[in-house]
Amino acid sequence: MVLTTPKVMGILNVTPDSFFSGSRKQTEEEIMQRCCQILEEGGAMIDVGAQSTAPSSTMLTAKEEADRLMPAL
Repeated sequence: MVLTTPKVMGILNVTPDSFFSGSRKQTEEEIMQRCCQILEEGGAMIDVGAQSTAPSSTMLTAKEEADRLMPAL
C-alpha cells in the first residue's frame, strides 16, 4: 500500500464488551458485513480490535485475544 496520499481506515470491533455496543461484531456474518461496508465506503485498510478499552474492561491473555481475532482474519 502506497501511503503518499491519505487513506481511510475502518474499524472492526470484535470485542464482546466494547464501550459502544453498536460496534460489536461477533459472528462471521457480522464480521464479513462490516468488512464489506468498510471497503464499499472507501476504506483502504481495516483495524481489527479485540481488546476493549472500556474503563471497566480487563486485559486479555494473548490466547484470548487471538481467539477473538481469528474469525476476522
